[in-house]
Amino acid sequence: MNNVQIVSAWPHTGKTTLAKVYPFTYYFGDRNNKPTMYIDIDSGEFKAYLSREMDSRTSNVAWVKKYVEMVEHLYRMYSKSDIDIVLLISSHSAVQKALLEDGFSLVIAMPIWNSQHTYIQKLFQRASENETESNIAAHDAMAKNFRAFYRETLNTAKEYEEQVRLIKMPDGWYLADYI
Repeated sequence: MNNVQIVSAWPHTGKTTLAKVYPFTYYFGDRNNKPTMYIDIDSGEFKAYLSREMDSRTSNVAWVKKYVEMVEHLYRMYSKSDIDIVLLISSHSAVQKALLEDGFSLVIAMPIWNSQHTYIQKLFQRASENETESNIAAHDAMAKNFRAFYRETLNTAKEYEEQVRLIKMPDGWYLADYI
């Protein structure tokens, strides 16, 4: 029997790297040598695609709804596969809450509180080296709202504690450190 897991991780925690570097990983022991496939569902790219395909004025509500529908579709589709799947998704609160309200369980990965300065510096460095709209937006949002996002993530984890496994990643740790 396969397992599909949804991991909602903050920007620059290694979602894309995990999917590119470790597309298939074999676990030994308790996982019975079963392969796990990591799939990055980049919300920035999805939102940009949706804006091009629909209307450039696509509202925040519309893209979240379509993104959640896609994640749920992939979850159902991959639940019929022969391998374990990890869907790496957006950390937007609206996305998390929509999935949780629809009955899905999430792993939420975020940096620990005292790594705020280092985390924002890493986002700045990534945005400087690769000036994509999503990298710049991630840095700007976190630089202005880290504390609010942090509290909101903790509140979501507490409100849906039966459905959420919260991972607070120490400074310098990424998702690949947990596989």
